Amino acid sequence: MLALLSLTAIVLQAQVIESHQKRGIGKMYMKNIDSLVYEPAQNWDIQIKVDSFYMDSGERVHVVASVTVGPDAHVAKAAIGRDLQLEHLAYDSVKTVSLHAGITQCVDFVVPNPEETYILYVATKNNYNAWNSQDHWNYYMKGASLNSKEWLERKDWSPWFASKTDWVAAGYAASDWPLGDENPATCTYTYRLYWAGDDPGLRIQYSVHKKDKTRAQFKIENWGSGTSLIIDYDTRTHKCQVAPQFAANHSTYGTITISDITHWQGSDYYATYPCTFDPKTGHFVLNVAYYVSAGSFGYGPETVQVAGFYIPDYTFEAKYTKVVTDEEKNAFAQIVVSHIGADIERAMACVVENDADDAAVADALVEGDLEGTDLVVGENNIAIDKALSGKLKVVVCTVVEGAIKTIDSYGFEYYAEENNPWLSLGMGLYTEGIVCSLYDIEAQTYEVEIQERKDTPGLYRIVDPYGEKWNYSAMNTMTPASYLEINATDAEGVYIAPQMLGVNLESGDTELGFASMGGYYYESGAYTLEELKGTGMLGKVINGVITFPTMSNGSQGVVYYGSKAYYGGQGIQIVLPEAVSNQTRSLKVKGIRTDVPKLREKTQERLIDKKVKIVKPSLSLKKFK
Repeated sequence: MLALLSLTAIVLQAQVIESHQKRGIGKMYMKNIDSLVYEPAQNWDIQIKVDSFYMDSGERVHVVASVTVGPDAHVAKAAIGRDLQLEHLAYDSVKTVSLHAGITQCVDFVVPNPEETYILYVATKNNYNAWNSQDHWNYYMKGASLNSKEWLERKDWSPWFASKTDWVAAGYAASDWPLGDENPATCTYTYRLYWAGDDPGLRIQYSVHKKDKTRAQFKIENWGSGTSLIIDYDTRTHKCQVAPQFAANHSTYGTITISDITHWQGSDYYATYPCTFDPKTGHFVLNVAYYVSAGSFGYGPETVQVAGFYIPDYTFEAKYTKVVTDEEKNAFAQIVVSHIGADIERAMACVVENDADDAAVADALVEGDLEGTDLVVGENNIAIDKALSGKLKVVVCTVVEGAIKTIDSYGFEYYAEENNPWLSLGMGLYTEGIVCSLYDIEAQTYEVEIQERKDTPGLYRIVDPYGEKWNYSAMNTMTPASYLEINATDAEGVYIAPQMLGVNLESGDTELGFASMGGYYYESGAYTLEELKGTGMLGKVINGVITFPTMSNGSQGVVYYGSKAYYGGQGIQIVLPEAVSNQTRSLKVKGIRTDVPKLREKTQERLIDKKVKIVKPSLSLKKFK
């Protein structure tokens, strides 16, 4: 820890190298000439305390240390060097300083190269007459590391302050202290990329640049694997940067580095992935990446909350459920709001076309240029203008102090009956083998509505495939009223093009997507449909039943999860309403399950590491052989 000494020196907390200290500070330097040396009963032990560094008028860096030698030592010497042996001190082959036993003395050495790590060595001998003889057995040596490079880097910075009390005592204004009134200041770091969860009670410190008051730094101690995280801070703009620094060691990939996205990519991404600190709330948002030479363990926002601040509640939770109509056949998009934060002044919503700009719609709502509906906790029906049809969305914004705080939107599809390009064929059966293939469960069969495109016979879609009848309803947390489209316009060349499914993995926030193997390659443009027919990748329609082939790797397609793609899908089948008999219907009756199944062990290893919760780097879809 740094503490203020004078205008020319900064006191450095002693870092005497001891074998019991953790996290790689160093090993004890006890170098003896004779391997038979034993610890003597006399008190001639050595204590070294590195006090400070300073720069003289010749711009040479000095180290000042306090050295105590036990009273039974007859001779003691000190020297500075790199990997010195005991003989160097014993025979004065390096510059040494003689020390007296039984007292604490101050030594001052010039550090030859402050950019490198040197060691201050102290050696003792308990038999004065034998100092230069062959009687080696009572030599004893100890060393302390000199972090002159760290001092050199920080000589223009203030000490690290842990509380407002220390900050004010050093002569700084109380109003400039950013870390609240707790002594010492602590924070909670919320991990979500390499690690997952909250890490409360971490000490956080603050330092400012002596010459440029707009530059400051935060240091979070015992962060991550037990190291410190340094955050650069601009006191004017409240923007932060996280320069590349050590995060952890990985058993396979080696050193893991953390930095902000800009440092990681080498291009300015701060506008898209900002790092900020709000001194009013004590809240950090850090868009960071954890990476190794082989790839990334993930990137995105992690947060820090400094203790002792009032935390406004701006949270808003809602979901789109369905389209409802009244007796006069007016249509409404139904939004169910489960929570409106206490500090939100107003929440508003309206229905617009799907390609409308969310921010422009929100601005028009707040300015009164667009009529909206004020939302309350519970069911809210948002009017759908009669002129709107097709792919639509509900835009929701929250307002704080007259300004927009958050904007969200929920897509859906709506047609007045006479304008609907899709014709309902009735209730068919869907054997869900996409999500089930990722879990230790068999493919589930249940009843679904199936529609056919009026102008494209054979183009089918399943309405809300992961809705109420999906056996694991606890997982249906993404997009209600979604569709799964199947192209069977050619009965010998059926495929599912890449599309989102409206369902996520467990409690995650990443929506799953899927494509059948034939659909994956067809949509990539690598093959024509006719070429794919000879590969065995396309499905077929036989007597109203749509099936897909299983590849040699046991999968029927490709599952998309974020930016990654994985083989998946087993036992997928669609039975069109025309082929569903009463007997077949009776086979699919099962109660709705609300539990969430466990991922298959194999899939967990491919997708998510159970301990550190990371998406493994360098995983991509392998070309099918």
